[in-house]
Amino acid sequence: MRPWQQLRWKIAAANVIVAAVAVLTYFSVTALSTRIVRPETNAAGPEAFVSGHEAGTGEVATGMPRDTQDVVGGAYRDSTPIALAFTVITTLAASLLLTKVIMDPYARWEHDSRRIARGLYRERLKIDSHDELGEVAASFNVMAEALDSVQQNRVALIGYLSHELRTPLSGVSGYIEGIMDGLFPDTEATLALMYGEVRRMRRLVDDLQTLSRVQAGEISLRMGTFELPAFVKKATIKLQPQWINSGINVEVIEPKKPLVVIADPDRVDQILLNLLANSLANTPEGGTVTVEILQDGSSARVDITDTGYGIPDDEMPFIFERYYRTSSTTERNVSGSGIGLSISRQLAWAMGGELVAVSDGPNMGSTFSFFLPLSKSHVASE
Repeated sequence: MRPWQQLRWKIAAANVIVAAVAVLTYFSVTALSTRIVRPETNAAGPEAFVSGHEAGTGEVATGMPRDTQDVVGGAYRDSTPIALAFTVITTLAASLLLTKVIMDPYARWEHDSRRIARGLYRERLKIDSHDELGEVAASFNVMAEALDSVQQNRVALIGYLSHELRTPLSGVSGYIEGIMDGLFPDTEATLALMYGEVRRMRRLVDDLQTLSRVQAGEISLRMGTFELPAFVKKATIKLQPQWINSGINVEVIEPKKPLVVIADPDRVDQILLNLLANSLANTPEGGTVTVEILQDGSSARVDITDTGYGIPDDEMPFIFERYYRTSSTTERNVSGSGIGLSISRQLAWAMGGELVAVSDGPNMGSTFSFFLPLSKSHVASE
């Protein structure tokens, strides 16, 4: 930002202009008043009237007679209040004008920001200044864009949840009506089908409840120490039927030495299963998912890398947001509520860890890195 574009220099320039207007007004009004009182003295100029007497002579230095000097002096005395009044008026007018020029954009921003606060998230502040407040307005627009994205995702989630809940509800309702009408036999197989649909609905509700509790800081953690590599291997084995049926190869790369972390085992298992299931769902048949466990400073890191559909650059900032589903999963009708990654990151943060993602773009795969703090005893033994 150039110096003259900064707000501080605009205010400084406005002060200089106001001061210049005040001085110019005062002397202009004074000079004009003097000309009106004694036009014939114009050639000498105001300086002649205020020059002192010659020492001991009683005569002015310009040779002006004393009565003329008295008239001009009186004119100056009479014009001073007028000059001050005009100076105050013009200074105030200049100040108001400059203030309006500087503050007009901010008044419009206040009006637009109130509209955004009322839920009109597609409104944007018009940026017509490049000072510090202009940068604040640009940041405000970024926030409004994020709010608009969250709102759109929330609307999409409501539609998705209504669809996901309607399907199993319709199935259960149909089975119950069929049993009541004698169309379906009241057998264990029929009850198992209904129970499967109920579990599906419960899973959606549990996910929403978990996210709400995590974000409110109400999640309970049972922290303990355990060896991470063996824990990760068990998590991959749990999903072995899924990746075998999908024709996907899963490789686990273990560290050369044990890595003992301090975390909640159940929550770590939840995060790992979510990340693995996410990679399997976004990797086509014949692809590979690589799980590597390694030490990263005072943390243990689990990298889950797939050769799948990848994530576009413009979608990367939003993948951990609530209800967000990438365009690839939407196009392929992949099931999911769009809150699994958000839950996983919130849980990682709650345990003092981190969850990040990188991707080289569409069809270039992606890597999710899950960090957990190493136990103090493990770090001390290094």
